[in-house]
Amino acid sequence: DPDLDMIVRRHWPYPSPGPYPSFPWTLARLSGARLSDTPKPRWLRYYHSSEAFITLSYHLALAKGPGYFRDKVVIIGTKPRTPLPDSEVDEFRSPHFKWTGETTGGVEILATAYLNLVNGDWLRRGSLSAEFVALSGAGVLCALVLSRFRGLRAFAVALGLALAFLANG
Repeated sequence: DPDLDMIVRRHWPYPSPGPYPSFPWTLARLSGARLSDTPKPRWLRYYHSSEAFITLSYHLALAKGPGYFRDKVVIIGTKPRTPLPDSEVDEFRSPHFKWTGETTGGVEILATAYLNLVNGDWLRRGSLSAEFVALSGAGVLCALVLSRFRGLRAFAVALGLALAFLANG
């Protein structure tokens, strides 16, 4: 399920595994991953696709020799912007879209979710105490920086910090 900005961030169903295990969940289990059936919030950890998995077009895959796909997991799908029946869209923004304009297809999202589950490296929310310490530290740091300025300069620095945070967040 993409968010409003068309970026898929969460493992489906959320929290996973939910009442019906997803394709990546089932595939990870069949691959030997030990996964807890206790529903947990899991967010996708995106990899650089060139480092995480190999993509091949059909004609190149068919040209591979015997045994090439032995002991490998193969997920078949289309690239983004491939025309689909009924004008269905299979293109989503990646988390890097703001900087690179990069999009990803549904098959890459499924492969990413599968690798997250097999490797156990999906993103998790930090503890409340860690969040409290981080936010308090950021507040103290901002207060120390802004206390060195007066009036409009302090306002301009605060505005600059807020804009920098929004641009990178």
